[in-house]
Amino acid sequence: MALYILDNGVVENQNLFDVWDQKDVVARMIIYCNIEAQLQVIVEGSRTSADMWDRLILQLAAAANAKLLLSKFTNYRYEKGNLRSNDS
Repeated sequence: MALYILDNGVVENQNLFDVWDQKDVVARMIIYCNIEAQLQVIVEGSRTSADMWDRLILQLAAAANAKLLLSKFTNYRYEKGNLRSNDS
C-alpha cells in the first residue's frame, strides 16, 4: 500500500485512487456504450462518470421541458381576442 504525505500534511493512499479511477473508467464505458449517438456527443470530454451523468441529466431535463412547453403551446386556443389555455 503506497501512502504519500503531501506538503500540506494530508496522507494519500494512491492504491485507493487507482482503484477508484479504474471503477470510474468502467462506469464511463457503461454509460457511453448504452446511450444514443446524439447523447454520446454531449458526454464526450467528461472527466468522470459523475460529470457524464450530470450532463445527461441536464440534457434530458431540457428535452422534457421543451416537450412540456410544446404541449402547453398546443393547448392554447384563441377565444374572442384572448389567448387562453385549455388547461384552465
